[in-house]
Amino acid sequence: MKNKKLKIGIVGLGMVGEPIRKWFEELNGYKRDKDLFCYDADPKKSYKEDFNKADVVFVSVPTPP
Repeated sequence: MKNKKLKIGIVGLGMVGEPIRKWFEELNGYKRDKDLFCYDADPKKSYKEDFNKADVVFVSVPTPP
């Protein structure tokens, strides 16, 4: 049986999410909006993909102390 490449979602592209994105995209050949779905609420960032399409989602958002 052939291994299926998981679709990955990342919510929050800051200090934690951005390195995760780079690892999947630059080092492992994932393509945004195909098998890598990124979302950030900051309007200055261009990450508005539908992370609901992902099999696994990394949530890397700030948490209160």
